[in-house]
This record gives sequence, structure tokens and C-alpha cells, in this order.
Amino acid sequence: MSEEENTGEDAENTGESQENEPKHKLMLHRNSGKVTMILKSLEEQKDNLEEMILSRDSENNTLMTWSIINDKYALVEYLLKVAPADYDKMCFGFADRKAITAYDKLVAERNRIAAEEEGKKVAAAEKAARIAAGEEEEEEEEEAQQEEGDGEPKEVPPTFEETLATELELTVEKVNEIRDLGYFEGGTDDEGNRDGHGVVIFPNGDIYSGYYEKNVRCGKGLYSYGATKESKDVYPYYCGTFKDNMRHGFGRLVYPDGSIYEGHFKEDKKDGKGTYKYLPSSDEYKGTWKAGKRHGEGLYTYSSDKTTLKGTWENGDFSFGQFSMTNGYIFEGSFIRDTTEGRTNCFIPKPDTTGVYIFPNNGVRQKGQFVNGSWKSLETTQSFS
Repeated sequence: MSEEENTGEDAENTGESQENEPKHKLMLHRNSGKVTMILKSLEEQKDNLEEMILSRDSENNTLMTWSIINDKYALVEYLLKVAPADYDKMCFGFADRKAITAYDKLVAERNRIAAEEEGKKVAAAEKAARIAAGEEEEEEEEEAQQEEGDGEPKEVPPTFEETLATELELTVEKVNEIRDLGYFEGGTDDEGNRDGHGVVIFPNGDIYSGYYEKNVRCGKGLYSYGATKESKDVYPYYCGTFKDNMRHGFGRLVYPDGSIYEGHFKEDKKDGKGTYKYLPSSDEYKGTWKAGKRHGEGLYTYSSDKTTLKGTWENGDFSFGQFSMTNGYIFEGSFIRDTTEGRTNCFIPKPDTTGVYIFPNNGVRQKGQFVNGSWKSLETTQSFS
């Protein structure tokens, strides 16, 4: 080989190496599990975002799939928000772009027809209102006239599904299946049941990427609630473990309003230890849950003034414990829910029960009761440290 040829080959290899370097770095960060470094790599390579997001590792996992399996919730949320519309569904792990394109076009057509029908209803209602107000006369129905023809059958135009199938080189049966059932890719058993890892997009826009056992969601997975999305800044989803198609085990649930729960689930309900951040208030409850309600020991922090409720909760309500105020004072006793209109997650001392005011700055403890809304002191003690 001549020196010139060798130099040219080296330059070509160097160029290829430089081109693959960002992708290589991303894979190294994935192997190390360093989410901050992965996020940094993605931010630095915004021009190559599609290639970076859709690249697959040695286990054939996309970045999203890898994030789901390894509970990298921050990375899941990042990918949900930054993936552009032209491949946002592909990042979940789909491989067949034609099928996803068919899905998107079928949804667009369905929405077009729905909007057209709604427009007709609105126009008919407005016309009826004008006739009722005497602003317009009701038109007499004209008798339908039969068209005269030469007796030859008229050519039936192709349906939208048939046209789409031709355009994308898919079968009409496949397009109809995607329209009616959504689209699934993944493992199946000998009987055709979904088994192992798979990804599916449902007719309503929800997406599941995770594991199945006999057609049932079971194991690690991400369920994206596209159908309940209320804001482009909020992407409702659950990422965690499933059992029998239900949230079961540890996971993170983001609600349509942006509220977040991270903790344990049992049969689709919050159960065990977990933390709930409420929006828009940004209040936070950290403690135990039972059957979807705060139950057991827990701490509730009000974001507005940093006051807290710490103690025992029963069926969602604070029942006994300490209310720590902004001035440092503490009231310890029994509580009931404040039913004043407009107040949520607010609790007040239970009337006619004994409680204690604690003043940490001087060691004073004042035992008493709330009677008719007023505090009645029964005993005062002071300890000196």
C-alpha cells in the first residue's frame, strides 16, 4: 500500500471515530450509570439528539428502555420532554418507523373527522337558534333526485386506510389493526401471548414500554398517560414495577397536574412508605400510606410557610401529633380536618380534647384545651436545661 493510500485510509478512520465519539461517550456513561453525565452528553449533542436517543446498547435497549430498567426517573422525564414530535414515540423502543407513522396518520385522520363532525353540529345548532329567533327561515327539504346513469357501476374510491397502506407499503389488514388496537412490538411465547420485553401504543395515545408475562404487565415498565396529558410541560407517567397489570412495588407516578408520588404501591394504590409532592402548592408529605391514603407515621410540610404536621395519620387525615409553627412554637394533641371552604390538607386541634403548647425557647409546656375555639390553660410547667 502506498503512503498516500495509507494516509487517506487513516484520515477516513479518524473521521469515523470522531463521528462516533459522542455516541461512544454516551454508552460509557450508560455503563457507569451516571445520569448527570448522560444528561450532559445529550445537552452537548442537541444536533445529533435523534441518533443519541435512539441508539441501542449491547442488550438492544434504547436510552429510554435502559432508563426504565435502571429506575433513572430524571432521565425518563428528560426524554419525555425533549424528544421531538417526529420521533418522540420511537424513543420508547419501537423499531418499525412505518408502523408508528401509520399510527400517527390514523390518529390525525380520526381527529380531523371528529373536528369536522363537531363543526357540523355547531353550525346546525347556530342555524337552529337563528330560525328560532326569526332571523332565518327554515328551508324546505328538497326531494332527492335520482341520478340518471348508463347503468354501469360507479368506481368506489379507496379508503383512507387503503391509501395509507399503499403509501407506507403495509398491508391493509395491518393498518386496520393499528387503527383499532394500536401497535405492539416485542416478545411473545409459543401461544402468541406477549411475554418478555415489549412496547405498545394504545389507540388512546397511552404507551407502555416494559415487561410482560402471559399478556399481563409484570416487572419493570413505563406507562405514559398520553391520553390524560393536560400541559405540554407535564407528561403524566408511571415508571416502576407492575404486577397483574397494576402498579405494584416501588415506582414514581407523575399526575396530570404535575404532582409527584415516589414510593411503594400495592395493587395499583399507594401503600407503604412514599413521598408525595402536591402541586401547585408544592406541599410535601413523607411517610406511610395504606390503600392510597396517608396512614401511619408521616410528616407534612406546608411550602408556603414551612410549618409542619408530624405524627399519626388515619385514612388520609392527621389524627395525633405535633404542629410546628413559624414562630417555633409547637402544639401537640389530637387534630381534625379543617372543613372551611377553600382549605385543603389543613387540620385544626380537635375541640374539647387535651393538648400541650410547647415553647422550646424557654422550656415552657402549657397543658390545656380548646373550648369554643378559645384556648383554656389547665397547667403550666417549665424545665430548665
